[in-house]
Amino acid sequence: MWRVPGLPTGWEMGNQIRVSVVDDDAVVRSTLRLIIERLEGFHVASLHAGAEDALEVLPGVAPDVVLVDIRMPGMSGIDCARRLNELLPDTRIVMVTAHVDDDAIASALRAGAVGYVAKPFAPATIAQALNDAVSGVIRLEGEVAARFSTAMRERRPKPKVALSDREVAILSHAREGLSDKEIADRLSVSVSTVKSHMRRVFGKLKAHSRSGAISAYFDPS
Repeated sequence: MWRVPGLPTGWEMGNQIRVSVVDDDAVVRSTLRLIIERLEGFHVASLHAGAEDALEVLPGVAPDVVLVDIRMPGMSGIDCARRLNELLPDTRIVMVTAHVDDDAIASALRAGAVGYVAKPFAPATIAQALNDAVSGVIRLEGEVAARFSTAMRERRPKPKVALSDREVAILSHAREGLSDKEIADRLSVSVSTVKSHMRRVFGKLKAHSRSGAISAYFDPS
């Protein structure tokens, strides 16, 4: 069993983080199921062979995290992520991809995903991605991270959206990849205060996730 370090407060006492998988490849679904079920603190809530089935079933399942393949027959994983964010705003979405396509991953982040994992993947990679997702961390690597960070630095806040100084500070720290607890520690406030401000930011920006809010405010094109 692989132990996942640094689980958020509340999950340590036996509550399991429920994960759903959306991938048209049966072997990938089976592999992810085996990996997730062997991770301490995680449980497979459901498996789906396509976006359409996932969108029909997942609102009733309400998983904590969904792993979604970017490219699938029919509705794409990116469109699936966008719809899931509308239906399940509290669910974190991590994209699964066979090829690290910067444009596709950037589109997925704008659709509300909080990260991605590349095939083939090791158990430790899945563990880290799930841990990051439930901790509220957006962790990107390589060229994807470079492009995303450059875009964030070069853009200015969207002038028509009025965020308070505290809301801007929290969103800026989220842009740096800090978790809710890390932001709370940085600003000397409670985690619940950070979450409350973030919910208001989501509402003002009409965003459904951290990555969506960051993109909407700092990269409004």
